[in-house]
Amino acid sequence: MKPAPQPNYYSYFNHPPFKNYEDHTPSRTKQEFVEESDINTIMAKYEPQELALMAGGKEPIYGDFSDPDITDYAAALRQVMGIQDLVQRLPAKVRERFQNDPQAILTWVQNPANREEARTLGMLKPEPPTPTQAVVTPTPPPVVTPTPAPQTGPVPPK
Repeated sequence: MKPAPQPNYYSYFNHPPFKNYEDHTPSRTKQEFVEESDINTIMAKYEPQELALMAGGKEPIYGDFSDPDITDYAAALRQVMGIQDLVQRLPAKVRERFQNDPQAILTWVQNPANREEARTLGMLKPEPPTPTQAVVTPTPPPVVTPTPAPQTGPVPPK
């Protein structure tokens, strides 16, 4: 005579066997919308300046950060984290160009030969017009409307 089979007891360490879920019904997902629902396609519609405004509205800053006011580790760490935050706000294509390296971006932006391209990428503010570039529009002469001459003599009754 065979002994009766023992029931299976499961616990935190002894899980029941995993069974794959198979669904043979046709998918209701429409593949025709795959391109327009891609995040890269959606983000490509926006200009870098618009993305910067969406990300917080702050202009990125670049410069020499050898500040004598940074005297402790916490202040230096806040400065580095601020720069990393600014780099993360840049569009993905710009960051990819520099392999997401903040040091490479700062070095490139600080080169005066790259200033114009940095402005077109939205990394720097547009250069303000110089006085020779300012367009002055002449103001037209004021329009004078003739006024009737004051009457002299007695006022006719009404």
